[in-house]
Amino acid sequence: MKIYQYADSTEDLQQFLTPVSILNMQEQMKHMNSFQNTMELDILGYHLPIMVVNTVENRRSFRSFELLKSNCEYGDVIAVTSVKALGLNEKDIVAQLDWFIERNIPLIICDTPSTYEYGLANSVNRAVLSTIRQSLVEVNNIVLKPNKHNAGRPSMKYPENWEELYEQWENKNITSKEFMEKANLKKATFYNLLSDYKKNLELRDELNQKMA
Repeated sequence: MKIYQYADSTEDLQQFLTPVSILNMQEQMKHMNSFQNTMELDILGYHLPIMVVNTVENRRSFRSFELLKSNCEYGDVIAVTSVKALGLNEKDIVAQLDWFIERNIPLIICDTPSTYEYGLANSVNRAVLSTIRQSLVEVNNIVLKPNKHNAGRPSMKYPENWEELYEQWENKNITSKEFMEKANLKKATFYNLLSDYKKNLELRDELNQKMA
């Protein structure tokens, strides 16, 4: 596996230590008896079954980043320090996320552990990136053209009165049963939507803090 680490300065490269360490342990578990073609990463002090390539660029033109993307091959991974590292504004960031989702190239975002702590299975990574993208679009009211290929998982459709009912339910003004009845949802669908919605709310709060 080759990970292209894209940072704003050499000091920022320290932020990649945690995700690379986690992924290295995951790779070692997969290939416990095969450690050929390893590369020593001096900053960690031991051998990794992962090849790391560093790119440092003061992000204004993003030329080096675009070159890095064009050289990325199947099986490679790109890592950035934060969501902000992907663009100068939220619309640019969403466009970059679309690029990774469409091409099925894993993207590690250091300050968003869910992009790497569950491994780099394409379906999982795409689902996380899709959730981040959706949150950015909703929080910032970004209007984009429909993207046919943008999918890590199908988007869940919420009833029109979902947010109003959710607020009532959260304030304990209605029960779960009343929530389901008013939203005309079956129990399984209700709890799937509830779980997905809570994750989206948590991610929105996290992104708002990081983008502030």
